Amino acid sequence: MDDTTSRSERKRKQSTFTRLKAKRQKQKDSFERIGQRKPIQRPWIVYASVGLALILLYTVTLFVTTESLSRGETFKTTNRYKTLQIEAPNASIHFVRSTDGNVQLKLVDSASSKKRLKVGTSGNTITVTGRDGWMARLGNRPSTRNGDYKIQVGLPSYMNRIDVKAGSLTGMGVFAKVIKLDAETIRLNQMNADDVTLTGSGKVDIEDLNTVHADVTGETVKLDRYGVKLDLSITTIDGVIRLNPAKTAGTITVETEGDVNAAKRYTKLKDDSATIYELSKQEKPEVTVESEVGQVTLE
Repeated sequence: MDDTTSRSERKRKQSTFTRLKAKRQKQKDSFERIGQRKPIQRPWIVYASVGLALILLYTVTLFVTTESLSRGETFKTTNRYKTLQIEAPNASIHFVRSTDGNVQLKLVDSASSKKRLKVGTSGNTITVTGRDGWMARLGNRPSTRNGDYKIQVGLPSYMNRIDVKAGSLTGMGVFAKVIKLDAETIRLNQMNADDVTLTGSGKVDIEDLNTVHADVTGETVKLDRYGVKLDLSITTIDGVIRLNPAKTAGTITVETEGDVNAAKRYTKLKDDSATIYELSKQEKPEVTVESEVGQVTLE
């Protein structure tokens, strides 16, 4: 009896082992067939449909998030955008106060009817690009074609950052935490910011500047009634520099081979390669003037 039972158990174990072995062999054969299988060849229409869908999605998104302004047209918004970026190398930009508390843009004048402004919005940022033609929306690079045009920009007082590159900048004033302006000529009545960077290939003229840090570069520089809490750096090659601090405080370090004309309220500390003029020891805004051979006037 025991011998019969043991033989039957051995047969069951052997049959189970045989089934497992056959199953593993079957799986192995399946994997080998999968490895030998040729790649699936999808019809070209599938790839064309995906590409067309992506192009369509990009076009719809582009036309929803951008506007194209021609001469006399205005950009209107109710959103409180806090960052403004303008890149219009041939444009004259005139800053005014906003009449509705939001950023306002208008292409007020154009010597060419083909000039356009591409206005895009993303998050809290407005980007403005000067372009040409009716397909202005389809590109991001600014137009470098010759042709003067004028943009009027209305700014609210709550801006965080203003970054502008244009042909010339004029107007009442610019107010933001960070201001970066790059143009051939910059002539503004007033400017208030924490950090200011002005780069002018021609004349830079600011009537009233109030800032913490400032870096000014131009062919000629004139700053009237300026107030700087920490530091101001002014650089020219051979142009005239005229400075008129609003407060009688701080020191002005002048490095130039040209003439330096200082008013009586300045105290000349030393006459070496760098000449230091002091207004008062009560505050410490540091002003540095560098001009190779330019004339410096301290009013």
